[in-house]
Amino acid sequence: MIEAMLSLKPEIYGSIADEEKIELEGLLYIFQRLPKGIEQCRYIKLISREGYEHSHFETHVPPRRKRNCYRVDEEQMFIEMTRGGSDIYDIITHLTFMYIEAEKIRRNSLDTRGRKNRSWLMLESMVNNIKEGKEINIDIGFTYLNAISGRTFDEINIAYKRFDSSAKVNNLFEITYWLGKLSMDEFLLQIDREITFSPALREILATIFMESSGQTI
Repeated sequence: MIEAMLSLKPEIYGSIADEEKIELEGLLYIFQRLPKGIEQCRYIKLISREGYEHSHFETHVPPRRKRNCYRVDEEQMFIEMTRGGSDIYDIITHLTFMYIEAEKIRRNSLDTRGRKNRSWLMLESMVNNIKEGKEINIDIGFTYLNAISGRTFDEINIAYKRFDSSAKVNNLFEITYWLGKLSMDEFLLQIDREITFSPALREILATIFMESSGQTI
């Protein structure tokens, strides 16, 4: 999927094929259509409508794509699929793009020996300060993002304001950090990120496939 997207270079994902520059507009586009906090989730499960609306899980509905999503725990997000194959293709392409950009962040944040560079360590410290409610110097933060994203100060400043003004989307510092962190965990510690389908959704998809191919179950 990654190779296909890099070859096709969908227009909505901008400079996806650039090996260094992070596609900030493309990231804003997908995060307006994905549940808030998904960048923090190592495990993503696509589900059908299975009754989770009756659970007590934290529910998220993306502002630009109305679908129920459930934050099961710190590492896991469930995303409800209700529109068949097109819905799944939509989500998978967004997630694939997210992983491509995460790999860029990871590469830009490690030195030639695979050690975390200063810009990454400073970004990590800044995100911890945000979590603790401490005041941060945004302009200094932009210099860290400049090195990590390959984008200019002005480009980062504009993108930061657009992320900040978007409902149900985390800020650019936190998104950059979490995308890079999970990619580093996979690269350095072999802790894989996963996208899976629930058994109920797999059954629905099998039925759709059989019907579209004129076969009977």
